[in-house]
Amino acid sequence: MKKNARYLYLATTLVFCAALAAIAAMSWLVYDWNEKRNALSDLELSYANAAQKNTYAASARVLLRDIETERKQLGEITANSDPVEIIHFIEGVGKSAHVSITINSVNPGSTYAKDPSLNSFVIAITGTGSFSQLNHFVSLLETIPLPSLIEKVKFEKHDRDWNVEVLIRVFTEEAQS
Repeated sequence: MKKNARYLYLATTLVFCAALAAIAAMSWLVYDWNEKRNALSDLELSYANAAQKNTYAASARVLLRDIETERKQLGEITANSDPVEIIHFIEGVGKSAHVSITINSVNPGSTYAKDPSLNSFVIAITGTGSFSQLNHFVSLLETIPLPSLIEKVKFEKHDRDWNVEVLIRVFTEEAQS
């Protein structure tokens, strides 16, 4: 009887150790599988990010190629600071914002009061359209690639349409006549 109890104890211990080893092996396999799955997910994510960056870069190259003529014209306008060219440019800004604009006056000034070393001229513009169109037009004027300053913006509502009055001062390198 003692012999059977001893074999039973030994067999139970071996089964327990085998079950413990099996549990440890399964835990290690699940951990390893999760690590490999996470590594694969990270690789897929980095591949998707790289593909998206390549798509953005290709789109930027196409955009730069498509607007090359406009960029050259803009460079000529900013280099020359010719009031007529700048007025045509501002009229183009109005068209792109879908605003009907009128250039009321262009007043050349020999110097800018806050900095006498700068020459400038002031352009008075009025426009008609919806409020969002006029707001878009003014925001485009604020960001034109010219050394300029918006001196006055006045919005008024008339019936269904809105009007805007804008005074923009454009700085030049040479005195304008």
